[in-house]
Amino acid sequence: MEAHKSGYSGKMNCRCKILAIALCALIFSGCSKYEDMTRENFYSVQLQTPKAQLEKKYGKPLYKYQDDQGYEVYEYVERVYVGNAIIEQNYYYFFIKDGVVRKKGQKVQSPPPWSEPYNADPILDF
Repeated sequence: MEAHKSGYSGKMNCRCKILAIALCALIFSGCSKYEDMTRENFYSVQLQTPKAQLEKKYGKPLYKYQDDQGYEVYEYVERVYVGNAIIEQNYYYFFIKDGVVRKKGQKVQSPPPWSEPYNADPILDF
């Protein structure tokens, strides 16, 4: 009878460990260190915001490059989904000089509402 109890206890202990690990993974996967760059967040970033503060709140930009006017450009992208389809992509640009945001801009891009079918003729000829 003792062997049966210790075997059951070992199984319960293993199940508790698996449950605890799964619970921790679920909690940490839902927690993001950074906020997403959204239209509202873009508008809330003020000129003269230090780039370190921008990165601390929104993370590293998707793209970082120098433009022809000498600005360091931070580009963030927001994708708006309906189901699995992207219906809009919002590009947010922060132009940084001397370590602070000097200018900012945005661009909205939507995919075409309809694309050509693979076969231009709707009546298939077998």
